[in-house]
Amino acid sequence: TGDVVQEYDRHLGEVNAVFFLDGGKRFVSSSDDKSLRIWEFGVPIEVKTVADPSQHAAPACTREVHPGGKHVSFTSMDNKILTYEATDKFRRASKKTFAGHNVAGY
Repeated sequence: TGDVVQEYDRHLGEVNAVFFLDGGKRFVSSSDDKSLRIWEFGVPIEVKTVADPSQHAAPACTREVHPGGKHVSFTSMDNKILTYEATDKFRRASKKTFAGHNVAGY
């Protein structure tokens, strides 16, 4: 019908990607505001915001959920691949950061 059912409007920049976790119970959005936001489906307030002044944007086409469902990886505009634990706490897996790419962007 084209009617808005639920609006999630906490990002301060353009939203680059939205993808679901936990069989559709939660989803993650990335934005040009250099943040990741974790939401419960059907609740318009984010469960967690991952943002840091040194963090770079994670473009839309560059995220992937691990086949086991416990990790998700993003490419970052600073030539790194960042991995987060996709569990209840959704925290960065600092030992699973990969660097060394020579070309930034997507």
